[in-house]
Amino acid sequence: MLLFFLGSSLFLTSCNKDEDDVTVDPNIEVTTQLEGTWDVESFTEDGVEYIGADITSFEMKFEKEGPSEGEVEMTIIYSEGDVERETSDFKIKNNGKEIRLDESDLEIEIDGDDLTLEGNLDGWRVEIEAERD
Repeated sequence: MLLFFLGSSLFLTSCNKDEDDVTVDPNIEVTTQLEGTWDVESFTEDGVEYIGADITSFEMKFEKEGPSEGEVEMTIIYSEGDVERETSDFKIKNNGKEIRLDESDLEIEIDGDDLTLEGNLDGWRVEIEAERD
């Protein structure tokens, strides 16, 4: 009887330990955090700010389509009234530190409702700062 209780307690202890050791994939976690609509408050190309100058509104809507990938729809309204909409696939990689967008890898940082993307995109050095809508 004593052996039964010792064996049972060992089994239950090992089960709890396995549950505590479960880790979340950072790529999946960032993809989940990214999902939703973001209002771009600053958009620079090679150090030149376009929000408030040539661009009056810039919105990015991220939709999760897989564990660490999805689609982003970007809507830009220019000061002269033209509207540009572009849809691209994205993939989160490098332990949640990068986003692959338009065949370019950008550094990504999400801090609550603040998003920063930074890197080279289509030959330009860009920095995008956005806030969750």
